[in-house]
Amino acid sequence: MKVIIGGFTGSGKTTVYKKLRELGKDQLFDLDHEFFAFNGQSPNEMIREKGMESFRKAESQLLFQLMRTESKYMIFLGGGTLSPEVARSIESEREVKTFWLQREFEKCWDTIKNDGERPIVDLGRDECLKLYTERTNIAFEFSWRSMSIKPLIESLLNLPEPA
Repeated sequence: MKVIIGGFTGSGKTTVYKKLRELGKDQLFDLDHEFFAFNGQSPNEMIREKGMESFRKAESQLLFQLMRTESKYMIFLGGGTLSPEVARSIESEREVKTFWLQREFEKCWDTIKNDGERPIVDLGRDECLKLYTERTNIAFEFSWRSMSIKPLIESLLNLPEPA
């Protein structure tokens, strides 16, 4: 089973990840946590030190390395990982199922607006709304299955194992 889960910052990806881990799912990778293990610094640290462009490049390299080296996986993307280029590369991989964790923007914003660990907040509400719309549109353009938290957890728990 090869699964990629995306969603905007504050949509609940970490909640889904933790619930699946708690229920005994294995081969789960939170890209932000993997990034720290691989690069020795958190995404926020790299963004502040080297800028967003350097971070996005390193993040996508790590994503594709995980996809190449793991025979089965559920990879939870960072909130800003999904771009048209990343979506195209994922789409070109065989047998990868893609899901978009859908949550209303205002709920995402309420979750992140006072969190000092999310550099995206520095852009302000209006710019975050613009990014939310862009990233959601990318997921729809590439036909990612869109779900809220509970249905996504159920779907991921019930995915058949490959033969």
